[in-house]
Amino acid sequence: MKRFDKPPSFNELLAHCCRADSPYHEHAWKIFWDQYYERIFLYSTRSCRRWRLPRLNRQFSEVVKDVVCNVFASLRKGLHTYNLENGEAGFNRWLSTICINATFNYMKSFFESQQDEHDPANTEELHAKFSAAFRQELNSLGSTHRRELFEEAVALLRITNKQKRNLERNINIFYLNIWQDLPQETILAHPCLSGTGHRVIEVETHRMREIIRKFWGRLEK
Repeated sequence: MKRFDKPPSFNELLAHCCRADSPYHEHAWKIFWDQYYERIFLYSTRSCRRWRLPRLNRQFSEVVKDVVCNVFASLRKGLHTYNLENGEAGFNRWLSTICINATFNYMKSFFESQQDEHDPANTEELHAKFSAAFRQELNSLGSTHRRELFEEAVALLRITNKQKRNLERNINIFYLNIWQDLPQETILAHPCLSGTGHRVIEVETHRMREIIRKFWGRLEK
């Protein structure tokens, strides 16, 4: 493992981490882990605590360790997707989102492993948990980061779904229902959405929430 002669800059560190053919590749990852482990551990711990699951209390530290390992695995695969123009301050916000996503995926696997597929009530309860959890994770982000995430996701939707009927309407529904946490009755009271119907709001909100989850989890691919 070739070592740096002097501490690399932030951009240099990420560049060597992303280049598997770099002679400094492994040393760069060691420096990265030394610098960011505590931050990743803190973000992951906070994200796990927000779930408030009594059944996980006895193994909470092990859950956090698993999430941290998943975060590191995601970063090894997808660190190259970070936009260096956002700098180190932007990287910390980006890293926080990665930790939230890793926690979400871990909890999703945990619930699904305990779900009785033959009990519809359990399925509805699971969906309700994730709807509430999604709002909670959004609320954990600062207003600026929430706006950036929404704007980036909307841009993605407009590129990949530009031929889809009612795309702009669905984006507005998602924004009002999830980002602004407005009840369906309030949304349907708006003149532009009065003829939409509760079922449409439920279906489109769920569909777009899944798109955002995949967007958050793009590093897993």
